[in-house]
Amino acid sequence: MIAAMQKLTVFALKEDREALFRQLMLARCLQLRDLEEDEASGEISRLARRETGSLYESEQRLARYGAAISLLSPLGEKPKLFSPKPERSLAELFAHPLEEADSAAAKAEELNDQLIARRQTAGYLQSYLTALAPWQQDDLPLNCDSTASCRIFRMSLTLPEGPEPFRQQLADKVPLAEAQLVHREGSLCFFTFFCHTSQLQACYAFLRGWENNPAHLPEEPLSAAGCRAAYEKKLSEENARLRQCEEALAQLAASSLGQLKLGYDALWARLQCARAQNGLYGTEYAFFFTGFVPKDDGEKIRRVLESFRCCYELEDADGEDTPVLLKNGRLSRPFDILTEMYSTPAPGSLDPTPFMAPFFALFFGMMFADAGYGLIMLAAALFALKKLQLSAYLKKACVIVLWCGASTAVWGLIYGGFFGDVITVVSREFFGHEIVMPKLIDPLNEPITILVISFALGALHIFLGMGLQAYLMIRRGHLLDALFDVGLWYLLLIGLPMLLLPGLGGKIGLALSLIGAIGLVLTQGRREKGILKKAGKGILSLYNVTSYLSDVLSYSRILALGMASGVIANVVNLMGALPGGNAVGFVVFLAVFLVGTALNFFINILGSYVHSSRLQYVEFFGKFFEGGGSPFEPLAARTKYTYLVHEKEDL
Repeated sequence: MIAAMQKLTVFALKEDREALFRQLMLARCLQLRDLEEDEASGEISRLARRETGSLYESEQRLARYGAAISLLSPLGEKPKLFSPKPERSLAELFAHPLEEADSAAAKAEELNDQLIARRQTAGYLQSYLTALAPWQQDDLPLNCDSTASCRIFRMSLTLPEGPEPFRQQLADKVPLAEAQLVHREGSLCFFTFFCHTSQLQACYAFLRGWENNPAHLPEEPLSAAGCRAAYEKKLSEENARLRQCEEALAQLAASSLGQLKLGYDALWARLQCARAQNGLYGTEYAFFFTGFVPKDDGEKIRRVLESFRCCYELEDADGEDTPVLLKNGRLSRPFDILTEMYSTPAPGSLDPTPFMAPFFALFFGMMFADAGYGLIMLAAALFALKKLQLSAYLKKACVIVLWCGASTAVWGLIYGGFFGDVITVVSREFFGHEIVMPKLIDPLNEPITILVISFALGALHIFLGMGLQAYLMIRRGHLLDALFDVGLWYLLLIGLPMLLLPGLGGKIGLALSLIGAIGLVLTQGRREKGILKKAGKGILSLYNVTSYLSDVLSYSRILALGMASGVIANVVNLMGALPGGNAVGFVVFLAVFLVGTALNFFINILGSYVHSSRLQYVEFFGKFFEGGGSPFEPLAARTKYTYLVHEKEDL
């Protein structure tokens, strides 16, 4: 059902604002409303001013916490699989001091800066060592680049024909230049050049005609060999400092990572509270806000407000901008997420969840229809609900899996399927005595029976949707519309299949069909002007019979998917049993069975979910559903590293 909403208007003292909003976050039953959306608040907006404060410092502080956590997390103790998060209440997060987190974040930032600097220095040293490697035979100091009449420079050239032809051409073109070969790697030659200053430009011009690369070496008063030895020592020292930084970070992760995560969530909760207050209208001493509260939570919000010096008013809200909260019973409540996945119902319309829930689980089970797969779903859902910390959304999803798994197991027993026919195959191939599971309906030999059941359930599903449409019309005071637009269709759609019955049943079907058809012809054009338009629209409305027929035929997918999962499972078992009943055959069967069953499980659980959802969203919702509502989003805190204990809700 859609929960009734009340509009809340509050005037409170500014000095109580922080404490009041923290209590409202703890209550989790108020959705704030932008004053600009409230026409009745126009006078107040002219008398007060909108106050917006800067949250930059808090956001930057939170970013520092996040950066420190990202840095330290890989160095901390790896969490165990399914390990629970630390539990905290929102009140504890609001009261948690942040000094330790600030200190840890600052220390992590300092160590990270040192680490970056050390790595950068080590990288420079390593690059210089790589550059110095070919010049080890050069005895000249690296910073020696000239004499009174000579220039000295180093360069590598690619010489496929070797260094001698190059040196000969250099001697011919630039007589006062000399190229001393220092090192050679294939066609790559490393030279130290000596050139008289009078022929320096000629030497450069000559070298431009060759594929060359000037050497970039540190300007040290040492030879390349001496410089390399010195740099290797510096690199060793820098690597030692780098390891010290890494060890310090690991120690910080072991001692302070948990405190950082707790501080992050505590600051994040406070920042969310501050963002909720940002942009409110107020004066020097007071402030004002409006919002929506579920009617059932009215007493809770009153207790919060009456603990502060404030004035408030609660009144029923029924406008188009009223948010929508789905509030259902324990069994159907988890299926709220399927409704909201399609669309939030419009305010004043109907929540389809209680009516959709049994059909969704029923159709899912008929499509998957294997007791083995159903037991896997049941076990996985129960494990998650009992052992894992889940948000309210994931809890609902697990309960849906639980119900669908139970339905799948029941229909699997009806069809006689347990991982296909694995019991029969294993007993026959490996034990020499065939065991056949009992079945109430054999889907391979009795497909028509399943098809008839599918069509019957589909017709019931569609009729329920039509009935909900009639209920909405009657609730809104349109009794005749419900009679003409739904009641007459009931008569026609029930009467048509009854025509196939012999005797009295066929006569009753004929009477119902005639009454329904004539009634539709006379009433479906009632809003048109002119007799011809009224009659034309009434006659054309009978064409919608084909639409209802196609809707019912859509439920044949229940048979198709139910047979598909069973047939694929049987084929997997048949392939696994091909090597025979020996030891090798058992190993092969086990491997094929595990891989094939896993693939079949994931393919058909997805198919069953998609097609069961389609039957709800298209065939069922299409008859009555009115979407487009805005979901109710209460003022509440969300955390990343801690588990808020108020999320432990009964489903």
